Amino acid sequence: MASKSLIQWNLIHSFLLISGGVISILFELYWPVYLIGTLSFTALMARERNNWMKLHPFGGYANHLTLLRLLLLLAIVFLANPYVIFALLLVSIILDAFDGVLARKHGTSSEFGSFLDIETDAFFMLILTLSLYQLNLTGSWIIHAGLSRYYYILLKRILGLSKIKEPRLNSIRYTAIAVFVLFFSPFVIPEGYYHLFLAIGTSLLILSFSASFINLVRIAPAQKRKS
Repeated sequence: MASKSLIQWNLIHSFLLISGGVISILFELYWPVYLIGTLSFTALMARERNNWMKLHPFGGYANHLTLLRLLLLLAIVFLANPYVIFALLLVSIILDAFDGVLARKHGTSSEFGSFLDIETDAFFMLILTLSLYQLNLTGSWIIHAGLSRYYYILLKRILGLSKIKEPRLNSIRYTAIAVFVLFFSPFVIPEGYYHLFLAIGTSLLILSFSASFINLVRIAPAQKRKS
């Protein structure tokens, strides 16, 4: 389970990004999400500096890779070419396959590193969906799919479930991979077909978070008794 400090940051981070996403939908302004992401992740790195700086060299290679992914995502705000945006998103998702490998190889696995990787994945999904809307490849509804993890975080907080430790299920990782592939479809296949793939990807997201929530509610009483 993440520390109290990380849980607090995650709650504020989620609320702010949801606010930025709503601004994007209502006013077709995209920069607030990027600005909020930049400031929020910078605050996280500063706040948790003592934790990640314990890893060598200078925070650990795995965290370097995750931060590179973040920089690539944030750079998209300055771009308009769909092929360049697609390339940066693709490089970011490819790099995600190596941070865990580096952490295990160099013995730098940590709670913070795992947390940062998960939050970068969530931010990737938001930037991917925001890019699809910004490039006029689909409607604004897709941004809600990108915000799904942040809605989930706030729902857990409202129901008092933020401190419940969730088991890591392999099915979640496979679902995430499938969703990423489906959401990349507008960049590579004709318009008449990719809307179906986006709908399938969104349905998978809803089912995945619904299953996680049901499982969380199921295990919550036992964990609360132990604490």
